[in-house]
Amino acid sequence: MTELLCKGTANDREDILDFANYVFSFDHEPHNFIEMVPRLYGPESASEAFHYLIRENGKIKAMVCSYPMETKVGEETLKLAFIGTVSVHPYSRGKGYMKRLMNAAIADMQKDGTDLAALGGQRQRYQYFGFENGGIEYGFSFNRSNLRHAFKDVASPIKVVPLDEMGKEQWDCAYSLFQRQHIHGIRNREEFPAILHNWNGIPYALLADGEMKGYFSVGGKTFFEFVLGNEAELLPAVKSAMESLHMDRAVLKAADYEEKRLSLLSSVCENSSIVCSSNYRIFHYDRVISAYLKVKQSCSTLQEGSIILNIDGKQTAVEVRDGKITVGPVSPHLSAPVISLGNLEAVEFLTAPFSPRRREEARRFPFLQSWFPIPLYTASLDEC
Repeated sequence: MTELLCKGTANDREDILDFANYVFSFDHEPHNFIEMVPRLYGPESASEAFHYLIRENGKIKAMVCSYPMETKVGEETLKLAFIGTVSVHPYSRGKGYMKRLMNAAIADMQKDGTDLAALGGQRQRYQYFGFENGGIEYGFSFNRSNLRHAFKDVASPIKVVPLDEMGKEQWDCAYSLFQRQHIHGIRNREEFPAILHNWNGIPYALLADGEMKGYFSVGGKTFFEFVLGNEAELLPAVKSAMESLHMDRAVLKAADYEEKRLSLLSSVCENSSIVCSSNYRIFHYDRVISAYLKVKQSCSTLQEGSIILNIDGKQTAVEVRDGKITVGPVSPHLSAPVISLGNLEAVEFLTAPFSPRRREEARRFPFLQSWFPIPLYTASLDEC
């Protein structure tokens, strides 16, 4: 038997799809990745080169997708990678194939200057590869009783129309609204429609007086993405969406920096939750902390202070002084407390809704409560 670890090519498209559909259907329920993740596997996609493969006698026996993209965080641009379609043939498990593929993907991320990587999946399994639960995702649930009572005085003159029935002008408008968000993954205009269909999402336009007010993508009872030109129109838009689609229940997700959205939704929802948005591995702590801390400063007050983070032996100074955020190498003249963290603990300390270590350190250095967690969040439609 011969084994080969390699990257996919255009000639592997059919084998990659067949293998992913087989493994996930075998383990869970019937899968069709062409429909589930059209950004990666749709007819117009060309994602084969992002797949790491192990072959036995020419046949794929294990696979990991590492999809690179950039994300806009305020004025900064970070390099991000999503891990997905992690699959091992049921008869080839226990051979260490996933470990080899994950390590190969991570090695390439480090070579390519990736700032952070994200994936979904079982927490402890991916801790072995440096990933930890992190980020902040708010979830707001709604039902028909909420519409009847909390929304009773909310006018809903907004019309809901499937975006797939509309023309290029409306799609261009939706894309423009998407790009105005303070934090967003950088998407090509050409792939934008496919992304809004990811995870069996169906995109809709929100119209009023002939003007496009926004759009959303919904799958089942979950709004994956809900984007508006004017956040003040959020409640009428949610009401119109649920009534037009005859939804008896719905969940809408939001990021930590979306202050107005959080306030509006919390006042009318049935219930709310705060969870980690994904599993993350951070490669460049200085760039990630700096970008997201500046976004946090735009919507809240950061107390002055300085610390030195010693993460797996590498030191990074973080300082807020006179309204200016400085993150980078430790200056010889900086006198600041040192907080030593392992990589997994650092992801939790810096980004997760709850961190025992952060609570402990904040008793000594109260300014940390205003700094962390940073508002790390990745949209589910960008994940693979």
